[in-house]
Amino acid sequence: MININLVNGLKFFTLEPLLDKTYKYRFETIIEDFSNPKRIKKISYIRDVAITLYERTEIISNFQLFLSKLTIESKTTEPNEFLIKQMSYAFDEIEVGVNYKGQILYIYNIKEMSHRWEKTKNELLEHNKGQEIANAFETISDLLRNEEELILYLSDYKMYGLYFTGFFGKYNLWQMPVIRKQSLLDYNYTNEEKIYPEKKDKILYHIFGEIHTERKPIKNGFNIYNGILSYVDFQLEEAYLETQKEDKKIQYNVLLLG
Repeated sequence: MININLVNGLKFFTLEPLLDKTYKYRFETIIEDFSNPKRIKKISYIRDVAITLYERTEIISNFQLFLSKLTIESKTTEPNEFLIKQMSYAFDEIEVGVNYKGQILYIYNIKEMSHRWEKTKNELLEHNKGQEIANAFETISDLLRNEEELILYLSDYKMYGLYFTGFFGKYNLWQMPVIRKQSLLDYNYTNEEKIYPEKKDKILYHIFGEIHTERKPIKNGFNIYNGILSYVDFQLEEAYLETQKEDKKIQYNVLLLG
């Protein structure tokens, strides 16, 4: 059921994907490292994902998340693209249960994901040696054995957190802003963010937060946490969140392709 309230001309609603309809989204994470001013590193991870709501009850919505393509773009580093892609495909097909607040509560196919990854891992280890690679593979294995940790990983903004943020639940506009905690695994940090509605032709929500640091702010700023969620026809059309902590800047983007 669509939840719409009108307060001073502002509309508020919960995200409402149509049942059994597949939406194609592009997720992008752009990471810039300024720790060495002479050689700024920049790398972009782009995922094309098909999202389908296949079942819905009054308290839970069940989604299939299917990763169809991963692209890595980098001008300053030379990542092992083949291995990164193989590791990312450990999460290529996921079935999750999400509540009305956008919190992932269940991962229904975690055993199948783990079994599939263990087979892939063993095949990769036959041709890829080294302790660093073995440790990276084992980290994924551990993640796929622990549903609580996997939920935390999938809820991060570099995965699907920015999409599911749209499930605000039964809040009213006079209860705005929505204030909640969001983990940022890229910074190993949990942040308090505030989400405000704005009256526009489209439905817009602004995200604000503050990343704490021991250093004092500098002119170009390193304590950045802000973004926008844009909706059309009760679907997330576009979203981004820009963050920066000291010498590391990360932008998370989500775009509806169709």
